[in-house]
Amino acid sequence: MIGLGVDTSSPRVRATLRLRLLIPIGLFVGIVAAAKMNYEGTTVWIASVVGVVVTAGIWGVLAVLNDPSRSGKTVVVTLRIFDWLSN
Repeated sequence: MIGLGVDTSSPRVRATLRLRLLIPIGLFVGIVAAAKMNYEGTTVWIASVVGVVVTAGIWGVLAVLNDPSRSGKTVVVTLRIFDWLSN
């Protein structure tokens, strides 16, 4: 299977892509779980949303410049919005 120029027929590539999907999802689930353990009621929802949005924002801003996984040759095309921060 080929997606945007990347051959995904290798089991190693597919396993890597699964991990790259599951690790951030696990992080966000952990943030929501921590909010649920520490707060009650509506505050759980607010803490969960704010925690996930802030973490995703930091993750996006601090992405490594010229990271090969963000070269545009990955299965999912990534936007290079924050490159100006490292100049």
